[in-house]
This record gives sequence, C-alpha cells and structure tokens, in this order.
Amino acid sequence: MSKAELHILKSRLQQGMWNKAERGEVLNHAPTGFVRTLAGDLVMEPDEQAQAVMRLLFAQFRRRGSINGLLRWLVRNDVKLPIRPCSGPNRGQLEWRRPNRVTLLNMLHHPIYAGAYRWGHR
Repeated sequence: MSKAELHILKSRLQQGMWNKAERGEVLNHAPTGFVRTLAGDLVMEPDEQAQAVMRLLFAQFRRRGSINGLLRWLVRNDVKLPIRPCSGPNRGQLEWRRPNRVTLLNMLHHPIYAGAYRWGHR
C-alpha cells in the first residue's frame, strides 16, 4: 500500500472511533469501583466492602486535599483498594491491592466518578 492509502485508512479508522465515542460506546475497561454488566453497561461495584472503600477514598481525598496526603493516610491505615484486573489469570475477579500514586491519580482524574462520560479526556 502507498503512504496515501495508509493515511486514508488510518483516518477512517480514527473517525469510526470518534463516531462510537459520540454515541457513548467506547470504554476499554471499567474503572476501579465499577463493573461492566452483560449488557455492556457500567454499574457500581456490587461488593459492599468495595463500595465502602471507594466512598472512604473520596471522603479522605476531600479531607486531605492532595494525592500524597491521601496515599500516606491509606498506607498508614492499611486500606487496600478493590481492583478487578482486566487481564491475566484472575481477570474480572475482585482483588485487594495496596494503593499507589498512579492508581489514585487515574481514579481521581477519571470523569466517570463525576457521573460523566467523555472518551479521550481526563
């Protein structure tokens, strides 16, 4: 294929992705604290302990005011985060992991926690 054909093909694929995003159909995997139903909808984690940890996490972030403060508090109080891996042998199974700065940053910047869907933006 010539470079022009590759460019046109890439452009069409990208436009298709944007069209799906406008309809709200592009979600790679569910963010922490959410699960995908068989119908493809995102719902809050059904596990009550995981829901409580997520509420605690956001309450402590409001109280502490920074990710570093939140991370220190979570580690000091031995609070584990509910994670459902999207790959590997335990795919989709609820695991409790030690919090880290990158995970907290991704969670706090994800628009789904504010009740919004916006593909490609934080």
